[in-house]
Amino acid sequence: MSVSTRAETGNTQEHSRLREARLQQGLSLRRTASLAGIDMAHLSRVERGQAMPSVDVLYRLAGVLYLRQLRNALAPYIADQDQPPRRTAPTP
Repeated sequence: MSVSTRAETGNTQEHSRLREARLQQGLSLRRTASLAGIDMAHLSRVERGQAMPSVDVLYRLAGVLYLRQLRNALAPYIADQDQPPRRTAPTP
C-alpha cells in the first residue's frame, strides 16, 4: 500500500478494531450493517481499510458495537444523537 493510499484510507489497524469489536459481539457483517443502517459492502470496505466512514457511520457503529468511548467522542459532531440505532444489551 502506498503512502498516499494509506493516508486516504487511514490506519488499517484502526479499521480492523471495528471488525474485532463486531466479532466479539458475535455479530455478522450483514447484521451489523443492518443495525447501523448502512450498506454491508461499505462496512466490509471500512473494516478492511479500503474506505473511510463518515462521522455519522462511525457513531452508528459505535452504538451497535457498544464502543462507548468512540460514541462519546463523536457525539458533539452528530446533529441528532438519538437517531442512530442502538442494540439492546444481551440478557444474562
